[in-house]
Amino acid sequence: MTSTSISNVRSYPQNIDKLSRVKGGVAGLLIGDALGVGTQWYYNLDQLAQDHGPWIDTYQDPAANGSHSFANISHFRYEQGVRAGDLSQTGQVIVLLLESLASCDGFVLTDFLERLDDFFAPLSGESFSGRYTDELMVDLIRVRRTGLHWGDPRIASCCDTTEGAQFVALLALAIDDPVALTDAAEKLLQTFYREPFIRQNTLVFALVVQAMVNGIPLTELPAFLTGMAKRPEVMSAIQRYDHLLTPGNGQVAWQPETVRIEPALHISQVYGMDCQLIHVLPCAYYLMHRYPDQFEQGVLSAINGGGNNMARAALTGVLLGAMNGLEMIPDHLLSGLHDSDRYLMLADIMREQ
Repeated sequence: MTSTSISNVRSYPQNIDKLSRVKGGVAGLLIGDALGVGTQWYYNLDQLAQDHGPWIDTYQDPAANGSHSFANISHFRYEQGVRAGDLSQTGQVIVLLLESLASCDGFVLTDFLERLDDFFAPLSGESFSGRYTDELMVDLIRVRRTGLHWGDPRIASCCDTTEGAQFVALLALAIDDPVALTDAAEKLLQTFYREPFIRQNTLVFALVVQAMVNGIPLTELPAFLTGMAKRPEVMSAIQRYDHLLTPGNGQVAWQPETVRIEPALHISQVYGMDCQLIHVLPCAYYLMHRYPDQFEQGVLSAINGGGNNMARAALTGVLLGAMNGLEMIPDHLLSGLHDSDRYLMLADIMREQ
């Protein structure tokens, strides 16, 4: 980390229009997803470089014949026609929620779930379906097809992944009040996730995104979050005070003389390269603190760290996009994202509700 970026950490852009932050967050979330769809699940960084080059800086096709242990998934996506700039299946569901938010007067869970059922209809319920179906969606599809109705607690999955964090990040871009956000996000998360620990840490992530879109400086973020402990409507869902401290751990990026990770992409190997929420979130928080005014560097560090780089980049992207606004996202990342104009139009409509 350069001395310039360390000094800028206390003065990352503050005079940004709220709508620009919202659109930057939406774009950042989907850009991170699309950057990863061609390069996901390389747990050997040498193999990642062999198939995709020494530094990934743009969208790439999934490898038709990859060298990594998850080459069958890359090959499947390639055979399904997924190409550079496309979204993953998780990204497609994010867009479903974006469409729901844009068409409804606020968050309407039943509307989103109806759209999700329609999305599920052509899928087999197996992993190798659609653009590849991750664990959460496999669980939900299979249980829904047993005849259980949405809202039945038996539908919720035991998985510990990050899709919920990506979904509630959209809610955080649409809802300004922490209590209202907590209520909406908890309803969505209880539908999808059985484990309270996963829901609680995901809710904290939503509050961080909300703080960023509302222009809370990083230096004030710990106080903003711990202040939630005085709001019973929020703490009844988050439960543990310690969850509120986790995002602030990323401030270690401000102390390179004490803890130095070079290059920053190796943060994935510090916390874990896999899909678990508790491994992906700390990476995103670290990159947010390390590159508060450098959207591209933060997101590309997430992508080049391998493993589940798609989720890591999406979570980093929504944070840095909300912090820096749409104007700070490079043109090549916006123009290369298929259908980006439509996503930004939906973000406009979402904020008009």
